[in-house]
Amino acid sequence: MLKKQCEEGSFGNRWLIRDSAYPRASYLLTPLLKPSSVADNRYNEAHIKTGNTIERCFGVWKRRFPILSLKIRVAMQTTQAIIIATSVLHNICRLNNIRDVDPEVTMPHESDDIIYAEGIGHQNHSVRQELINNYFSV
Repeated sequence: MLKKQCEEGSFGNRWLIRDSAYPRASYLLTPLLKPSSVADNRYNEAHIKTGNTIERCFGVWKRRFPILSLKIRVAMQTTQAIIIATSVLHNICRLNNIRDVDPEVTMPHESDDIIYAEGIGHQNHSVRQELINNYFSV
């Protein structure tokens, strides 16, 4: 569903960030594999910092709701309801200053089912280059 919305341009001038293992798509921004300028390096640094922040948030969310670390084996509609419910509950906890789960809690083994697509590291270069030129150049 998200993929279809992204492909249809439903979100306008917004992108998803991913690592270079994802297939070519105009709405996915990946890091440059071989940065060749200061602006390229700035873009990669911003991409990495943003990605790290997102991953830390997902880590907190998964510690609070361990079901999110496993393959959820229910209908898509039920999976979507679980994700929405846990995000709402997480936000309620945050608003009420309910502590995060202790990081020492043992988590279920997380699945690393990354599908490596052909054309690793490639995407819509013009979108990424325009972003680099407009926001990361001196």
